[in-house]
Amino acid sequence: MRNVTRDFSSPFPAFELSAEEKERLDKLAELLVQNTIAEYESHVYDDAGVVDHDYWQFMKRRQKVRVYLGRSEKEIMKRKYRAMVKKKRKAIDNNAHLDFVEESASSWSRTAGASETATTATRRPPGAVKLQPNFDLPTFLVAGTLEGTLDDAMYGATASTVDEMRIKTSYVHDNIVDAAILARIIEPSLESPFRWLCVKWAEKGQHPPWLQALFKNRDAVVLEATGTTNLTNGDRVGYLLMQSVHFPQTEPLASRIRSSLSMCIVFHEDSSAGGTVAVFAKASMNPMSGITRLLVVRSTVEALLSMGQFVRCARMKKLAWALRQQHSCSIAHIPDEYHGSAHSNGEGPRACAQCKTTLLPRSFAWLERRRQTQEASFPHCKLCFQSLCHKCIVKEKLSCIPVDDELQRLMRREITFCALCIHVAVMRTQSSVVASEEAESSQRNTEGHKSLITAWLRGMLDQPLFASSNQRSSAARR
Repeated sequence: MRNVTRDFSSPFPAFELSAEEKERLDKLAELLVQNTIAEYESHVYDDAGVVDHDYWQFMKRRQKVRVYLGRSEKEIMKRKYRAMVKKKRKAIDNNAHLDFVEESASSWSRTAGASETATTATRRPPGAVKLQPNFDLPTFLVAGTLEGTLDDAMYGATASTVDEMRIKTSYVHDNIVDAAILARIIEPSLESPFRWLCVKWAEKGQHPPWLQALFKNRDAVVLEATGTTNLTNGDRVGYLLMQSVHFPQTEPLASRIRSSLSMCIVFHEDSSAGGTVAVFAKASMNPMSGITRLLVVRSTVEALLSMGQFVRCARMKKLAWALRQQHSCSIAHIPDEYHGSAHSNGEGPRACAQCKTTLLPRSFAWLERRRQTQEASFPHCKLCFQSLCHKCIVKEKLSCIPVDDELQRLMRREITFCALCIHVAVMRTQSSVVASEEAESSQRNTEGHKSLITAWLRGMLDQPLFASSNQRSSAARR
């Protein structure tokens, strides 16, 4: 089954930035990232990763990623007062009840008239996060973990071309319906495959889609930055920054509502947990009220939860990359049928390469004749070309943009694999190496460029699936 979506188109022409503007934007991105990293360190090391529910309202959870919305100043004061009353009620006896009521009423009167400084100085419960929402803007906090590596998260988060943005959207479902890169500042390179800085325009669709008939889509012009840096203790972290910016060339459009947003995501691989990446983010947007606020908050929560799909996006991109190396063509041109297999010959029945189940018993002559005339009807792995039974086949839906398509439509195609090839291509192939090779290939503009990792991958995939584990280990060492 193949799904096709249209190409992205920009309402603004691309423009060049001066060296001074590029330097200023680079410094702005660095400052915003460092501020978020400082908040993350306080959240983890000072407060043990505990979110203070007096300040943050839990909104939604997907897998292990949770999104919180900052409470209003009035709501925070009410919650603190209720907690104080509840605590004192447990501490006093029945004889002092009257004195307690008078004291709590007096305390509430002082709290209600206190300044913002006094509110900030209120004693926080031990382990509570020091982060406080911006009372003037809707503020979001994201905390959780992803299953994977830091490089996987960064490979899934980075999109340095329009085609990569479209493919990323198809995997993470962030509801982006149109986007364009307006100005490039720093390009990914072989040495820094995740270092990326640009000015981007993006349009976000309505969620659910039927709301588009009632409300205009919202768009934004943002400074987008990705890369890796280090914490104060030396731990390596990755980041994704989106900060609204304005240029004379990007005036608001009448058909869209211009949004102002600020978001920074930090990824920190937990070496002690093994294969786990902590994710932390803060985001804010322009103020709004009424039903508009309700709809935008819901849409923003869904968009923030999409970061939980970054690792899966990276793994699907690595599978697509492995297919391109093995077939030397686009996913769109890989044949659906394959005639011949390492476990197919005219002398015996065909068997599943994984569970060894006989696919066609030799005793049935009519089935044997059918095997010879319709040999391609058996499912097989598109990487190693081995025959598989329907229980062992693994199907993944991959996205691609055919080079020969004049309309540059994105195609979603279901591809069959075996579990071993998925493990080799996804788990044993480093995302940083694939990203470096793609960056170098893009710079050279040569589709046929192959590196050592490509040769290693092909060597692993070309091995017979019946090889022993010792043979496979020795091949990996070579």
